[in-house]
Amino acid sequence: MKENEAWPPERLTPLLAGRLELLPWLKQWHNDLDPTHGVCLGDYFAGFVTEEAYTLGLTLDQVRPWTPPARAARGRRCRSAS
Repeated sequence: MKENEAWPPERLTPLLAGRLELLPWLKQWHNDLDPTHGVCLGDYFAGFVTEEAYTLGLTLDQVRPWTPPARAARGRRCRSAS
């Protein structure tokens, strides 16, 4: 998205935060050496997230606490008794 769509850092940060959140599980369950690519995928994605955050001018400590913006409350209108 950064290269093909030219997304700005504020739009890319949620993607990095999501990957960063998944890293512990990826490293726990899928960090065996991939024979096709010659790299452990958990380690690869850890490096990817760190490098991408750096290119956006962010640290992992700045990416980690990202949360989605609060949505406006949407509810049903109260029906008045007639």
